[in-house]
Amino acid sequence: MTIPKDEDELRYAIWSVLKVVMILHANEIVHRDIRWENIMRLTDNSWILIDFEEAAPIGRGNRSTPTLNIAAHLHL
Repeated sequence: MTIPKDEDELRYAIWSVLKVVMILHANEIVHRDIRWENIMRLTDNSWILIDFEEAAPIGRGNRSTPTLNIAAHLHL
């Protein structure tokens, strides 16, 4: 697990994840498993959200809703 090294990096990591969440929600998708274990820092110091196994369409039932087949992560 990678964690931000200081407050500025934490802000940037959170902002990066929030941008991805906004894109997902705009496309009516919910991630359902956002936690530090599913956030990675790349070698260029950008932050990405990974592990879309629990992702599902918004408003289509509960956690038993079939998951989406999302093979790639979103990177901003």
